[in-house]
Amino acid sequence: MSRIGILAGVFDPIHLGHTEFIAQAIKDHKLDKVYILVEKDPKYKTCLASYEHRKEMVGLAVSDIDKIEIYESPRDFFPISSSVPVIKKDNSGSELFLLIGDDVWKHIPSWEDAEELLQTVKPIIAKRNQGAPYSQASSLKIRQSLGKGEDSKFIDSRVLAYCKSNKLYLTSGA
Repeated sequence: MSRIGILAGVFDPIHLGHTEFIAQAIKDHKLDKVYILVEKDPKYKTCLASYEHRKEMVGLAVSDIDKIEIYESPRDFFPISSSVPVIKKDNSGSELFLLIGDDVWKHIPSWEDAEELLQTVKPIIAKRNQGAPYSQASSLKIRQSLGKGEDSKFIDSRVLAYCKSNKLYLTSGA
């Protein structure tokens, strides 16, 4: 039986906290694959970078981590409860795990079809502020740094170069 992780998010931009969590989840939970779902049209957030830019940054950030695939669909896969049945069907017989930050985990009860989702996937929860090197990383802090023309230690160098070459987040304070 295959063990498949699913990490969904806006990734505006993806940061080292995300990639560290993915790599650790693969190792600790013996995941065979992790699908990353980049939210095309977030319901609760305003994105500063387009879906295409965010997807490209995710690809750059995870290019050195084996077993990762950006999972694409012709339609937006959100809420995540609508994507899990499709992933389950495409990976029949696999065990599914939802990779999720503890900041998002606390909102799960308010999610559409949360009970059904949690019957289909097992959560793997990333804890912030637990001493991991990048547990303080946040997309907001990165956007603020880049908006001031500063670099951030929380972003992969390839993603940083991509942000600079595409002038992402330069006028943003958020």
